[in-house]
Amino acid sequence: MRRELFKYTVRSLQFGILVFLIVAAIYVSIGRIVLSLSDVYRDDLVYWLEERFDVDLKIASINGHWDYFDPEIVLNGVLLGESTSFDHVTFQIGILNSLIERTVVITSIDLRGLKIFLEERSPGKWNIDGFPDSSKFFDPELLLSSLPYLSTAWIDQLEVKLKGIRNDYILSTQDLILQSANNGVRRVSAPLQIRSKDTKFKASITLLGNYSGSQKKKDFEGDFYVDITGTGLEHASYLTEINRRFANISIDSQFWISLNREDKGIVSSIDIEASLLGSDAEKLAVAGDFALDLKVSEDQFKISGNEINIEVDDKVFIIKDLHGALSSNLSQVGFMIPVLDLGQLSSSLLNLGSRVASKKILKAIESISPAGSLRETFVYLDAEKPKSEYQLVSLLDSAEFGSYLGFPKMRNLSGLISMNSDRGFVDIDNEDFYLNFKSHFNEVWPFDAVRGRMLYQNDAEVLRISSGLVEFSHEGLKAFGKVKLNLPRDEGEHTWALLMSVHESKLLESNRYLPNTLSPRLLSWLDAAVIAGEVEESGLLFHGALSKNSPKINKIFESYFRLRDVDLRYHPEWPELSDLNALFYINNAGVFSNNGNAKIHDSNLENAKVNIRIPYGKEAKNFVLSADIKGSLFDGVRVLNETPIADKIMNVSKHWSGTGKLWGTVKLEIPLVPLEDDEIYTDVSISLADNDFSFADQNITIEKINGNFRYESYSGLNSSRFTGNLFGEEIFGSITTELRNQSEEVLVDMEGTIDVIDLYEWSGQPILSRFKGESTYSASLHIPFGNNTEGSYLEATSNLSGIEINLPAPFGKNETTERTLFYREEFLETGSKLNFSLGELSASLLTDNALVTGGRLHVGPTENSEVSYDSLVVTGILEQADYEDWHQFFLDMENISDQSLKSMFRDNSQLISLDIDCLNLYSLPLFGIKANVKRLSGAWSAFLVNEDLSGEIIIPDDGEASVVVNLDRLRFPRAGGATNPLGNLLPQELAGTKFTIKELFYGDEEFGRWSFELRPDETGLSLIDLKGRVKGVSLTEGSRIDWTYDKQSASSFEGNIWIEDLGIALEKWGYASSVEGSNFNLSASLVWDGSPAAIDMAVAEGQIKLLNGKGRFVQADPGAALKLLGVFDFAQIGRRLSFDFSDVVSKGWSFHGIQGSLDYKKGKMSILEPIVIEGSSSTFKLAGSVDLNTRELDNDMIVTLLVSRNLPWYAAYSAIATGPLAGLGVLLAQKILKSQINQASSAKYTVSGTIESPKIELHSLFNNSLGTRTSPIQ
Repeated sequence: MRRELFKYTVRSLQFGILVFLIVAAIYVSIGRIVLSLSDVYRDDLVYWLEERFDVDLKIASINGHWDYFDPEIVLNGVLLGESTSFDHVTFQIGILNSLIERTVVITSIDLRGLKIFLEERSPGKWNIDGFPDSSKFFDPELLLSSLPYLSTAWIDQLEVKLKGIRNDYILSTQDLILQSANNGVRRVSAPLQIRSKDTKFKASITLLGNYSGSQKKKDFEGDFYVDITGTGLEHASYLTEINRRFANISIDSQFWISLNREDKGIVSSIDIEASLLGSDAEKLAVAGDFALDLKVSEDQFKISGNEINIEVDDKVFIIKDLHGALSSNLSQVGFMIPVLDLGQLSSSLLNLGSRVASKKILKAIESISPAGSLRETFVYLDAEKPKSEYQLVSLLDSAEFGSYLGFPKMRNLSGLISMNSDRGFVDIDNEDFYLNFKSHFNEVWPFDAVRGRMLYQNDAEVLRISSGLVEFSHEGLKAFGKVKLNLPRDEGEHTWALLMSVHESKLLESNRYLPNTLSPRLLSWLDAAVIAGEVEESGLLFHGALSKNSPKINKIFESYFRLRDVDLRYHPEWPELSDLNALFYINNAGVFSNNGNAKIHDSNLENAKVNIRIPYGKEAKNFVLSADIKGSLFDGVRVLNETPIADKIMNVSKHWSGTGKLWGTVKLEIPLVPLEDDEIYTDVSISLADNDFSFADQNITIEKINGNFRYESYSGLNSSRFTGNLFGEEIFGSITTELRNQSEEVLVDMEGTIDVIDLYEWSGQPILSRFKGESTYSASLHIPFGNNTEGSYLEATSNLSGIEINLPAPFGKNETTERTLFYREEFLETGSKLNFSLGELSASLLTDNALVTGGRLHVGPTENSEVSYDSLVVTGILEQADYEDWHQFFLDMENISDQSLKSMFRDNSQLISLDIDCLNLYSLPLFGIKANVKRLSGAWSAFLVNEDLSGEIIIPDDGEASVVVNLDRLRFPRAGGATNPLGNLLPQELAGTKFTIKELFYGDEEFGRWSFELRPDETGLSLIDLKGRVKGVSLTEGSRIDWTYDKQSASSFEGNIWIEDLGIALEKWGYASSVEGSNFNLSASLVWDGSPAAIDMAVAEGQIKLLNGKGRFVQADPGAALKLLGVFDFAQIGRRLSFDFSDVVSKGWSFHGIQGSLDYKKGKMSILEPIVIEGSSSTFKLAGSVDLNTRELDNDMIVTLLVSRNLPWYAAYSAIATGPLAGLGVLLAQKILKSQINQASSAKYTVSGTIESPKIELHSLFNNSLGTRTSPIQ
């Protein structure tokens, strides 16, 4: 059975093979016949093809042959239409393969000189020129069926002309080769060139590779390399619209393609450079460097990018480790990027500018300025959906986004993003997060941690953003909030709402939660005013328009703050509010608070109300505070001094202080921003009870003040009545404020009684030490204020009844006499201006730091002339003035005063002019004296004039320098009285003085010219360099007088006396001139009790020396009432001596020397050394004493004469001397025997009697001894 079956099978196979061979033989035979007849039926074939494709066709020749079972057809000179042709084509059809594939399978092809012309009839639609529809002519299925069986393919000289709408291109190749290798592997090499007709665009594509298998059988495998380079790609308009955006595009890329049954992939390296076009022909350099891997599966493409670098201008955008997938139909794509730098991405987009995005989008990107990074970003896009849907999920890492369209600026944002085309959310779980609603808030909102979810929903009309409950925390602050935004297409309709609740925060940090839609002035004030404090809780609600251009009425803000321990500096010139506790409401209308409590200094404010209103469309203007106040008077004074009230009252309260309590109310309206025209409204009412109030500047304390006081900006400071105690006496007063058009002032009136002792102890004014008693007074303090104001001033009046004034005449008075005192003091910055009158004394003075710097002091009838305050002027008329009284008065003032009157007058006086009817100067009355004192450089000059005195006294400022007295005339009256006018002076207290007196008179008698320098010391004083000339008698340089004082005064004189002409001097002193001569010198040393002015020859003691002199004795002429000194009457002496003096009397007796010394004691002169008068022919010697008190003489006088006829022994001489030598002998005798001859020629006389009538008697002859006398010769 089996054998038969085997035989049957073999026979069947043999039959089948036989049938196949017969059919094949028939197929080959018929095929050969057909191929051999193909050229015969060429026209029929052309006609059929023309009908089939509706195109003209021309074929030069058709022939063919068989290669085994596969026919090979050769076409030459083929022309399709008008422009498509090829010179030669040979292709072989694989019969077996065609049967298997059920379509024509070409196994080899050789194509030469192919030319095709393609025309772009519409954008992106290309057609072969001359063909109605080129898609019918080209069947891609034929290429796919043949590709696995194609053993060889060679295309030589291919040229494809592309006629585009905007440009023409040419595609060409020289050798496109495909060869079959071993094991079914095929190799392909395809170098292609493409260029534009104008050569602006050039490209080169080279394809190299091996492949095997069939795509239909899914066993296709291959490895390919593609190299693409080119320039001017922007001109390839047949591809895209890219030429409108780019210029100078060049590419250099390589692709490695690997295809197998399980996996298909592409590895690429692409470099692209181009210039991105912008407006105004602007170009921007861009470049790309791509390294991509593409994996192909049956339903998708998997993409991975090792590194993608995109360079725009000088900015580089880098993407690494890109992974993605693309569906096989290219409609769905998803990819994941590990890290995406937001800053690089936005910077690149901004650099590309309007070339890649609209201005609106670019503006948004620029405003947002994203920074940070996206990590693990997944993007999915499905283009098959009716609306292209996308889904993005990413992790934000430390991202930062700027504000845009009212959306806040965010910094350091991290969280999960999930979004698609119409909705999404951001889950935030973040630390160190910052929000900045730039369009609504001026400050950043920092948070240590934020947790919550933000959602958005986008439909065709509105983008909605909202949140769930978001929790915030920052340095102990806890906050919860929600936000909602509606963003329609119209930006003007953008709205938002934000609700926040904040617990336990610092008030200083709460300002950041106040929107800038509030009044800028209010925000600025709040920022400066809040110093410290706590917020127990607060709530904030913001809603309304987002747009900056929206009216503020569309931006609503509501909030409340429960505050604790707040310090508020509501105005820089007012004291802070401290420990403020209150509930504040803040909204668009302003800031409001009721029933708060606080402190100003140490005083309590209760029921405090705060109101800051914001008028619609205007700025907030005033901070209004009203409250009840309870505190200390000390705080009240601080408010006066440390607030603008101080300027209102001219800082008069600068040094006030007070003790005790006060209570009242206060209301303040203070501008938030002080402007020049804005005034602070103040209304303060206080009550005082038994308070003490001190005025430190005036050292006054008013005790037990009682009354009500009110200061109000429009009515000023007022008090209808207040009482108190001043200096232990009760006072009554009132305060009013006068408001006038040009000036305003506060007037404080007071009345009371004051004891001058209290006033003196308070003021320290030395002059008040001369006042005693008490009197009533009234005073008014004027405090001007306003724009056109002068200084404040005080006016006071009193009749001084009950007060005794002990001042030098004529200013003193007793306590019963009334004398009106008016006093006005205007207070200046560092001094005051004084006006006062007391009887006939009036003054207008300017002071600075308690010193008089200028003005006028006047005595007598009122002066109406204008007062100059550049210097001090003293004028007036005094009936009497006693220098000693005034000197003692000033000494007393100096002793009890801190200020020097001398220095005050020295620094500020310009002129002192006084007319004094009687000036008593050291008991010397000077009548009708005119005194003019003026200021010199470094000294005072006083010029005094009356009938007895004329001259200048210069008193230097330097206390060590001497006073200079230059008198033209000084007359001492010849009157009885004290012989020591300087007896009341202490010499050591006098100042150093240089005296010069041109004319000194005693009565009408002239006593010449005097000068000396007075030098005081501890024991007295000295008059040195004493010089004088009195009636021909001069005191020469070196003379001096010393005046000492030790319980009693004593004076002494030591000096030289010179008489230039003795005869003239005698006549001036009232004596007949019996002696004539010149250059008489004497020295004297005298002492006496008393001052120098008490010199009296009756009490003086000392010695006098006659030093020299020359002259002659003459006959005295007793005429002209001159006294005759008989002792010097030579005619009488001659008669007494019985000598012949006729020649002496007629010619006078000359002498050439005189000397001697005498002791003087209280009017008695005793000759110590004989007075010797030597002449050429005789000598006189005088001894003894003279009593000036009794005028008696007791003297011896020796007269020695030359030998002559007058001598009795003249004859003896004549006898001896006979002859011619007589005269010579006498002369030699006188020289050789001088002493003997003198003795022989001398006569001794006694002189007695009086000076006026001397009695001269011859005592002896030949005796020149002044020893003991005997009885005179009768």
